[in-house]
Amino acid sequence: LGFTFKALGMDTYSGHDVYKIEVITPQGKKSTNFYDTHTGLKLRSETMIETPKGSSMVSTDYLDYKAVGKVMYPFTLKIDQGGMIILGTVASVYVNKKLKDAEFEVK
Repeated sequence: LGFTFKALGMDTYSGHDVYKIEVITPQGKKSTNFYDTHTGLKLRSETMIETPKGSSMVSTDYLDYKAVGKVMYPFTLKIDQGGMIILGTVASVYVNKKLKDAEFEVK
């Protein structure tokens, strides 16, 4: 699909040994992802974005992983853009749930 991945080595993040992986999209945007060496779970992502005031780092921390079936999902996301923190909490995750067409109707 045109994505490029590059191993940047190992590091430590929030008390965890992590693999640092650079991802470059087909459009040339770069991000660095941090994966726990023990669990393989993604702990953080860092991306530079352009704003009217210049470049700004946006980091996303993936927290509170819980098993849904046999897959681990982060139930908390902490997004930091220049000191502005957005905290998102996932209430529930359903995998392959059959949905009724009425659930997609705009009212």
